[in-house]
Amino acid sequence: MKYKTILFILLPITLFANSLVKVKLSSQEELLGLLKSGYDIIHYDKKSNEALIYTRNPDKLKMKFTYVIKDTKAWWDKSPFKKDFGPYYTYEEAVSELDKLHNLYPNIIGQKFSIGTTYEGRNIWAIEATHFDGNEDARPAVLYEACIHAREPGGVSTLFGFLWYLVRNYGKDPDVTEVLNSRRLYFIPVVNPDGYVYNESSDGYWRKNKRDNDNDGIFEESDDGVDLNRNFSYQWGYDDTGSSPDPSSATYRGPAPFSEPESESIRDFTDSIQPKVAIDYHTYSNLLMFPWGYDNIEAEDDATLRAFARRLTASNGYAIGRPGELLYNANGVTMDWWYSDSSHPKILAYTAEVGEDFWQPDTSIILEQINENIPLNMLLAKMAGMWLAIENNDADSLNSVTHSVRIENLSATSQFTGGNVSIITDSLMRYGITDATPSSFNISNLGILPNKNDTFFSFTFTLPDTFEPGWIAMYFNVSSPYYNATKEVKLIIGNINPIFQCDFENGFSDFMTNHWDTTSEDYHSQYHSITDSKGGNYNDNDTSYLEFKDTLYLQDTTAMYYISFYTKYSLEKGYDYAYFQVKTIGDTTWQTLKTFNDTADWHKVTIDLTKYRGKLLKYRFYMETDQSVNFDGIYVDDITFKKIPEFHSPEGIREHTNLKQQTNYINTLILTSSKTKNTDIKVFDITGRLALQRNVTLHKGENRLTFNQLTPGRYIIKIGKRTLKLLIEK
Repeated sequence: MKYKTILFILLPITLFANSLVKVKLSSQEELLGLLKSGYDIIHYDKKSNEALIYTRNPDKLKMKFTYVIKDTKAWWDKSPFKKDFGPYYTYEEAVSELDKLHNLYPNIIGQKFSIGTTYEGRNIWAIEATHFDGNEDARPAVLYEACIHAREPGGVSTLFGFLWYLVRNYGKDPDVTEVLNSRRLYFIPVVNPDGYVYNESSDGYWRKNKRDNDNDGIFEESDDGVDLNRNFSYQWGYDDTGSSPDPSSATYRGPAPFSEPESESIRDFTDSIQPKVAIDYHTYSNLLMFPWGYDNIEAEDDATLRAFARRLTASNGYAIGRPGELLYNANGVTMDWWYSDSSHPKILAYTAEVGEDFWQPDTSIILEQINENIPLNMLLAKMAGMWLAIENNDADSLNSVTHSVRIENLSATSQFTGGNVSIITDSLMRYGITDATPSSFNISNLGILPNKNDTFFSFTFTLPDTFEPGWIAMYFNVSSPYYNATKEVKLIIGNINPIFQCDFENGFSDFMTNHWDTTSEDYHSQYHSITDSKGGNYNDNDTSYLEFKDTLYLQDTTAMYYISFYTKYSLEKGYDYAYFQVKTIGDTTWQTLKTFNDTADWHKVTIDLTKYRGKLLKYRFYMETDQSVNFDGIYVDDITFKKIPEFHSPEGIREHTNLKQQTNYINTLILTSSKTKNTDIKVFDITGRLALQRNVTLHKGENRLTFNQLTPGRYIIKIGKRTLKLLIEK
């Protein structure tokens, strides 16, 4: 009966349609006045001082405005989102997706569970991602949530995209595997189900929950609903600008802290899992924010929050800062309560604003938003506990004898106060490399950002007399009283000639562009480079590109592929961006692999393309600017593309034996011997650890050896002086 009444009440809405309008503000104070008056500020650009406002009565603004959407309901009814939210998840589809993930990957995705019910009785579903091996309860927790504001489906897609990335790469990608083996990741894709479902039949712009504020039994947009992200207790009602006491306002904070079942459920669940790190996904504006929200003042851990924010946004280029620095203050928000150390230990908390609009119909844009936030979400997980990263420090040197690796503490919660990193030297034997000196390195202390959190470990190889240059996989064992892990690092040994290189001295016939051009104004190597804005600064509201005409064929599925270039840029910080992007043939989505913003002098950038091997790949440099402030732009020079084969030496692997198992375990290896003899057999896993050892008698002729104990995987088998590579598959 209630819903029939609602339909009747809402029928006259076409006479008083909601609109989306743009206004040009004269000052920050004018914005604060609009917020205090309860206007629904959809988006605010601090640089241009322009705001988008969702309102039923734009004439009451008493300022000049232009319509962006005159009738949002009419727009919605004609939009691709009217039916099942188009490319976005509806609430029911999100619930089904949680079930699907668990059913397909029950060992790393738990069953969905409800953390509470909403005002209208819907479940607020959550899911846990970890390796369920009986040891998960001791692991630090990370909380990812989205859609506390009902009109923001981009956050839902971002979380599901990350979940699919995790399950598809567990057991394949070392970082994903370690994350799920050492963390508990919790996901709440839809915090506000009532409002989210309501948007299916409204105009897509409802923000709050569905509380009947005046208890008249009728839901009316003009008077009902609470902004759940103003309903948390820390600094609740701090002022009437960062939240509103008026039930008709879009930022109505509710009658009391945690008055809403949805925010109460988040509170209780957070306190039960006590996460170390948490993020609240919103849309839109391409921002990453951290406390405090209630006032534009530094939190106790501002330096750490800011330093990690820079790292978190390295792949997506989002602007970082407190809400008051980037937009405006907001009180009673989830992020501040997480961080405030009220009913739980302090949580390092962030709020992400993804994308350029609430509803973006292009699936490729949604995929781009998912991909640009995967590194961010992975780093959040690493931050929650002890995590040492080891990476090649000589990616470009191709030094044949001496190498170094960078060892970095990525934890935001713990210093690494002492331990040892050692090379698993047995893992080098398959390359014919007999030694690495020194083989171990003691670490006394690695701090937490922004303090010094890294060190370097240099070592020298004893190489075979003859070899074919290429990459090797080295394994390092990290041991300490509180952190133990095995890390894989790819190193390049020997000089590799490039497949493609361009220094722009003879033009740029290998590329197509709308207005990039070669210049002698600045360059890395004499006497030319290429730039987006030859002869001056870039233009307002401009998009430009430099795209490679041909296709990179990453054919060899055992090789590594790198592209490198030198670049220099001067771009308005937080507003104008350049990107290095790739896409596979047949795909419409450009994936951003590197983002450039602010100012930097000439430096080399090397990008690993190995994950695209086996595919045809396009690449481009892409730049986009906004209005008013214009800088010099970006320069690119000395582009090089290299294929790095696997390192090979006749003193290393002499034979590749690929065997397909027919049952759970392979049990036979056929060897031919020229005479009868006793010999030792040692079987090593890919990290060089001894998995099996036995002494056998080989008879003249064909011999069959059984290995029932070996599970599927890659192994190195040493039979006397003979070395074989063995692949066991299901």
